[in-house]
Amino acid sequence: MTARFRGPTELLSAFALAMFFALLTPRISYAASVPVAIDSDGSDAAGTCPADGSPSSDPALQSVPKPDIFLTRKHRDPKCFVTAEVAAEKIQRGTALLVDVGAPATYAAFRFTNSINAPLQKVTTGLPFQGIPLLLIDSGQRFDHLEAACKTLQARGNYDVKVVSGGASALLGKLPTVGDLAGEKKLQVVSARDFLAELGYDRWTLIDVSPTSRGRNALATIGLEITPATPKSPSTKSLVSTIRIQSKSRPERTVVLIDEEGRLSSGLVHVLRAEGFNILALDGGWQGLRSILDEQLASWKHRQVSSLKKARCEDRT
Repeated sequence: MTARFRGPTELLSAFALAMFFALLTPRISYAASVPVAIDSDGSDAAGTCPADGSPSSDPALQSVPKPDIFLTRKHRDPKCFVTAEVAAEKIQRGTALLVDVGAPATYAAFRFTNSINAPLQKVTTGLPFQGIPLLLIDSGQRFDHLEAACKTLQARGNYDVKVVSGGASALLGKLPTVGDLAGEKKLQVVSARDFLAELGYDRWTLIDVSPTSRGRNALATIGLEITPATPKSPSTKSLVSTIRIQSKSRPERTVVLIDEEGRLSSGLVHVLRAEGFNILALDGGWQGLRSILDEQLASWKHRQVSSLKKARCEDRT
């Protein structure tokens, strides 16, 4: 079981140690624009059709899918989701079966007592689970695949299926577990890919605990809603106060801590979860987030140029 830290002295000591190591880590600069090879005539390096006008404003590019960060607001089907509190109560009373669809190796390393592990494809067939109330979780923070399975089974009738909001991490501390501390810590972070993929659902409250504002300033133009902790060196008391205020104002959101490389926030999440807070750390911090954004933006710009080239070449035939 996770050790509990009691009293401000232990919390402050843990925070000071994490801050010390964070200050030792190197910083990297972030380029707001991602270069794409485009010739002087406007076509890409391998193209033969010249471009007329700005690629970004061309109507032909409206059909090009944009990265997750640019997506408009999305909505979950409330019929397919249940809170972790309600789910835990049902599992403890034996009125629902918790099904973890994660990888068998991950499940073997850390799992919830009385849960079962089954691939999502098997769950979607419905054959072994007809008439059994099911609660679905996965080890990550993306839920599109679970929601799709829920809708598929509900559409067939005679299936009581729900997805646990927040996934396995939201059930930590609410149900008994089996496994090692390393497996538990993996559930206390959210990957940069999952964070961006879920951003459209308005489910994150992002709190920056970095010693400087460099990370959030570099990404200020992409529209992330960021709550900075107290300037430079937030005390444990002030951080707890910030988390409580944010959780109370937007209880439907999950609090995510971020710093430059994710080391400080990961240590804080482990400590604060022991005090009852349901929060996550963004794995890799600002550096990890910038890396994924660079990758998505470069891919998107490449598709922009390719789509524009194709449209203009077709116009000339």
